[in-house]
Amino acid sequence: MSNQIPFPRWTPETVGERGTTICNVMVGDRVVTIGYLVSRHLRVLDLEGRIVSRDATGYGGIRTVPSARRQGYLATWYQSAAFLTPPQDVKMLFCLEALVRRNRELGWTILDCVVTYDQPTGRSRMPPHVYAAIIDPLDRINPATLAAVQIQGYPW
Repeated sequence: MSNQIPFPRWTPETVGERGTTICNVMVGDRVVTIGYLVSRHLRVLDLEGRIVSRDATGYGGIRTVPSARRQGYLATWYQSAAFLTPPQDVKMLFCLEALVRRNRELGWTILDCVVTYDQPTGRSRMPPHVYAAIIDPLDRINPATLAAVQIQGYPW
């Protein structure tokens, strides 16, 4: 029996023609947290009617197995994903209300504006029970002045 604390490993793998990157945090041979990164384009409308475009990396499908929760693996996943995110990209994710507080603690800003996204069936509006969050490492987007965000490219 070893007294060593398991050290998480980061294992990114790019799949598919759209360049989705599947990212795992592993302890030994066991995946404890999984998620994916996608490249998208944002059109941002501010309250003064100005439209700006930004490249974005979407963080999605992030899950930690129940037996590994509350051990810091989600924070490890976010920190590791940041290394794969181009430094000029806005980081974006969608989350349920139960995760809003945790994502704020990890540095995400929850948006209070209309968010739409492209799907094969057309443009969809973010459902009211889902929250969009961003981190803009270059501080070009002020979440307090946003009227709408349009995510271009599908599927999200």
